[in-house]
Order: sequence, then structure tokens, then C-alpha cells
Amino acid sequence: MKTYLVHTRQPWRLSAELGPRGAIGFHALMGGLVLSALVHPLFYVLLVYHVLSGQLFAPADWVAGPVFWSIACVNLAVGYVSSILVGALSVWRRGRRSLALSALFMPICWLLVSAAAYRALYHLLRHPYLWEKTEHGLARRARGRTPRSPAMRKRKAQGGRV
Repeated sequence: MKTYLVHTRQPWRLSAELGPRGAIGFHALMGGLVLSALVHPLFYVLLVYHVLSGQLFAPADWVAGPVFWSIACVNLAVGYVSSILVGALSVWRRGRRSLALSALFMPICWLLVSAAAYRALYHLLRHPYLWEKTEHGLARRARGRTPRSPAMRKRKAQGGRV
């Protein structure tokens, strides 16, 4: 999200550097990734609402409503099925056949990506300068060989997470 915001800070410059087609591609790829992660769980909320209210198979008041709903359902189903198949086939072809069934958990993974996107949006709005870095070298630290920086020693002495 931060990368997208930084690059779109000066849209005319972005368009000049990438060209019109490149700028549109950038917005579609980067903006689309963020937007799709944020919108994905909303589909499930609407689905649950329609199921619980009994409106899922009720006659429509508006002609375009069922058309849009059908497009959304087909889009989600085709997206899930194609992604699961690509994931299963890729591990199958690499000889890791026991991992092929794990591709069935891809919808759960996508929901976790959405949860991470909402967490990132919250942090972007509430703490825009916070940088949660991934800690590396945990295996070496478990063996006691990783030297700690002075800042890490200070946090540890104060009872904070290292």
C-alpha cells in the first residue's frame, strides 16, 4: 500500500516515466492487488447476508442484479478453481504429490491475505511511519550464535520483544 501511494504521489510523473499504457498497467496490477485483497471478504459478507435473509434465490426486483451476482459468483468460482488447479499441478509436476491436496486450502489463504491487508490499512491510517520488519536469523539465534545489536539488548532489558 505504501509503495502504491509513493508511486502515485505524482501521477503525471508516473505516466511520463512509464507511458500511458505502463501507468494503466501499474494501477491495474498494484492497485488491483490491494483492492482485491480488501474487497474479497465483502463478497462473503454479501453471500451470508443473502443466504440468511432468504434472498439468495428470490426473484429479483431489478434485471441487472442477478446478472451482476452471477458474474461475481462465476468469477470467484473460476478464480478459485483455476488457482487451486495451478497450485496442485505445479507441486504434482515437481514430484511433491503429497502437497497437491494443500492447494485446496487456497481460499483460506486468500482470506488470511485479506486479513493482512485490513491490518496493513489500519496501520497505514493509524501509524503511517511504523515499519514492522521481519526478523531474520531465528534458527541461528536458537543455537545462541546471533549477536544482538545494542538496540535489541536495550529492548530485551526493558522487557520488550526482541
